[in-house]
Amino acid sequence: MAVVWRARDQTLGADVAVKLLRPGLARDETARARFRAEAMNTRRARNDHVVEIHELILDANPPFFVMPLLSGGTLSERIRRTGGVDFGEAAEILAQLLRGLAVAHDQGIVHRDIKPHNVFLERPPGIGAARVVLLDFGIAFDDRRDAALTSTGLVVGTPAYMAPEVSLGQPGADAPTADVYSAALVAYEMITGALPRALPRPTPLHETVRGIEAGVPAGFGRAVHRALDPDPTMRQPNARALLDDLLASHGQLSAGELVDDRYRIVELIGEGGMATVHRAEDTRLGGQVAIKMLAAEREDDPEVCGRFRDECEILMRMSHPHMIGVRAVGAHHGRPYCALDLVDGRTLADTAADLGWRGVVRTVAQVAAALDDAHVAGVVHRDVKADNILIDPAGDAVLIDFGVARFGGPWRTRTGVVVGTPGAEAPEQVAGGHLSGLTDQWGLAAVCYSLLSGRVPGEAVVVADTQERALQTMENVAMGLVVPLGELRAELSDALCAAVMRGLSPEPADRYRSASAFAVAVQRASNGARLPGETATRRATSAWIAGGVVTALFAALIAGAIAFGGGPVPEGEHAAVSTKTSELVDMPPQPSLVATEPAPAPAKKKAPKRAKRERRARTPSDKTPASEPASAPTMPALSVDPASMMNDAERMARQIERAAAEMDPPDDSFDDIDVVGPSDPDSDM
Repeated sequence: MAVVWRARDQTLGADVAVKLLRPGLARDETARARFRAEAMNTRRARNDHVVEIHELILDANPPFFVMPLLSGGTLSERIRRTGGVDFGEAAEILAQLLRGLAVAHDQGIVHRDIKPHNVFLERPPGIGAARVVLLDFGIAFDDRRDAALTSTGLVVGTPAYMAPEVSLGQPGADAPTADVYSAALVAYEMITGALPRALPRPTPLHETVRGIEAGVPAGFGRAVHRALDPDPTMRQPNARALLDDLLASHGQLSAGELVDDRYRIVELIGEGGMATVHRAEDTRLGGQVAIKMLAAEREDDPEVCGRFRDECEILMRMSHPHMIGVRAVGAHHGRPYCALDLVDGRTLADTAADLGWRGVVRTVAQVAAALDDAHVAGVVHRDVKADNILIDPAGDAVLIDFGVARFGGPWRTRTGVVVGTPGAEAPEQVAGGHLSGLTDQWGLAAVCYSLLSGRVPGEAVVVADTQERALQTMENVAMGLVVPLGELRAELSDALCAAVMRGLSPEPADRYRSASAFAVAVQRASNGARLPGETATRRATSAWIAGGVVTALFAALIAGAIAFGGGPVPEGEHAAVSTKTSELVDMPPQPSLVATEPAPAPAKKKAPKRAKRERRARTPSDKTPASEPASAPTMPALSVDPASMMNDAERMARQIERAAAEMDPPDDSFDDIDVVGPSDPDSDM
């Protein structure tokens, strides 16, 4: 009835496909009506898997419409060339075909000519996976229009792919179940390389020789077998129902299953509302990976699918030592997945107590570096929280879950819908405003606030209902009603509280200029800070270290390794401590270790004014002047007998033990933390 030409669009400067009614039928009103119906039905069924119509000119002679010129080939050409399609790819092609057909069925349109020749596999340059496009709605049935375009008793379609009721002209020939039957035949032919012989009820697909060789799951085979039932009332009622059956039959990955002919599933390690994560073995490169796959029940949600693809694209374009890496992306049985680096660790939320505040500051610095790298690339994570930060066995941080991240372009969220976690969303995120890297900085500050206070910013602690509490928390954040950190932890320094609260400023312009600048400020203000419940442990550690120093010193004195005399201690030199915990607390210079009499006391400096709450919580170390200890005076070598040496050693050991009992971590206890960022927290990156 029509012919397709390749043409050049002079306006767009691109090649297109033009479908024209044959000149001999240009004056045939029935032919023109059917041509018009084809164009209108194609437009109504428009989706990613139905060919698009750019322009429709019906008053021309002959009438025509314009479509994109696709690159690739038909499924029939593929089957003829290769003798069949691997099961994994066949399942993906079938899933895409059914998604496109489901939209048509939802619109009351029955294609009536589903066959491999009308299934196009588009392969744009540079794209590995094919996109399935359903063509030719020329004999489609529209239940909203008069069916008189088809003459009584006239059978339309391709006999080899017709359902029994269609070939026999029985009731139901124009129902979606007829398309279901034809789609199942296409699946059968893809996997076995030929149409079934024993029609109308062939051998179940998973029981055929080719089906067994291809590893067709029994559930998949049963779903196809049901679609091939001679009785249309026994089949799935439409394309969407068949797709649901196929997904349900193979929705969960099982141990030993091979994903994309490469990754062998080991076990399920996590699942959420959008995806599941499995541990798997890479059969090509070796080692283990994490397979993150879109949840079967979310495949028909265009927003969720778009967000999942965005996440994969973001991770493919980025690389940072403290950001989760991706090895490959693909599809398995029609469901998209990405293969991620496997991090055998726990979340920061689970490990913070073991790390202590000093370890948390190191983690914040690493995550800040990863975020800054993302921000330079135009990516906003939008869900920075302790549960999305993994700590690997070496103690390093890895930022994960870019499922709600934004990478330029349009947003993947509905109007008025907020993505993220209550208490981890910045005010502008809750309000649906403009987001930037400062939004993620707010989230990082919220992590510090929560770990130090035990509460999320803006938490509605008096609301019992979980949903109401979440809504009230978001409202508090949006209004800037966050309880100052100093009111929840009075013993923390003003500097640390100020650094965290500046990171939580309601106005983005009032925050630090980058995530790393925030990390630098937190590091500088963290001297002596501890997580709730950490004080007793750290004091016990300090006492244990002091005991080790005393023991080591006493042994050295007995051996005569310490001379009473000599030059002054070089500035900045610290006493060596042979313990693992010396990595946590560096011992400051102690003049009393090298002199027989105390050095002159340093001049007292006027202590800065502190808030009343801090004076109440002051420890003995707070009263110690902040100036550097004086070096020991130069003294001549002395000759002493062993008894006198023993008395001196015992006296000094008691003095050191008393001093160590009151010792807090020194000012430089955070100096070995690597922070990527400006030396001035307020400077531009």
